Amino acid sequence: VIEEGAVDYINIKIMKSGGFWKSQQIALLAETAGIGCQVGGMVETDLGLAAAVNLACGLPNVQFGDLDMGSSLRERLIKRGGSIFEDGCMVPGDRPGLGIEEINEQAIGTPLKYYKL
Repeated sequence: VIEEGAVDYINIKIMKSGGFWKSQQIALLAETAGIGCQVGGMVETDLGLAAAVNLACGLPNVQFGDLDMGSSLRERLIKRGGSIFEDGCMVPGDRPGLGIEEINEQAIGTPLKYYKL
């Protein structure tokens, strides 16, 4: 679609794109062609929202955001940290990585398997 000039902007969804790395690749291809992007999501948790906010803030050609996922208080996986709502905008947390300080283990449930490092 980029080569044919059949796109005005690209809506990047991390889960549909194959993850964070492939989402970045799509954005870089679009940037090279002078095409803007939007970062959006589907029905994701606040963990998916944290990833989308970080991706959107790290890409220069992101013009729009559809970052309203992860809003269900009942399904919050992040207990402390992650993305925050500040002055009408979603912004990344100030911690390393996705800004997550503590996970809500009750919401995640019991792990299927433990691995020792």
